[in-house]
Amino acid sequence: MKTQLGNNKASLSNDFVQIQNNGAAAIAQGAPAIYEMDGTDDGLSAENASDSTAGKASSFLAGVNPDPTAIAVGDYGRVQVRGFIDNLKLIRATRAASTDTYATLAAVAIGDELIVNTVGNGFSRDAAGAATAQLAAICAVGTLASRASSASTTSDSGTEVTALIDAFLRIM
Repeated sequence: MKTQLGNNKASLSNDFVQIQNNGAAAIAQGAPAIYEMDGTDDGLSAENASDSTAGKASSFLAGVNPDPTAIAVGDYGRVQVRGFIDNLKLIRATRAASTDTYATLAAVAIGDELIVNTVGNGFSRDAAGAATAQLAAICAVGTLASRASSASTTSDSGTEVTALIDAFLRIM
């Protein structure tokens, strides 16, 4: 593990580990990397959450790609396991088709627990910080306002609403 020490919020005592992306797609900025744990290169080989299983995603989270450059398939890269990160990919809402309506988006508050979203290769809000009695591995340290449901429009052909947010990591 490499500890990066600094004197500002973005680099103050953050910890990183090295992985090799052996998945089917690149691991984007703010996205989770999941250890493959298949008996070969355990503790090094990782993949996107959507290439993994839900069980592995919750048990073998390797870290979060903090860099603006994606970790390409076959490449080595670093993922952050502890400290402040200012670009965690939050999946705010999804819909089955671009013609469907987005449901209301819940607000995100400081302390809300975030969990791996295996469909969107990001994270989703699990529970309000005050409602949990456990030590969360990933917590929001920024806020996002709620949003009313929205109908589909011809200009919006996506099937998910995402945001890069500030978070605190304790993945070890």
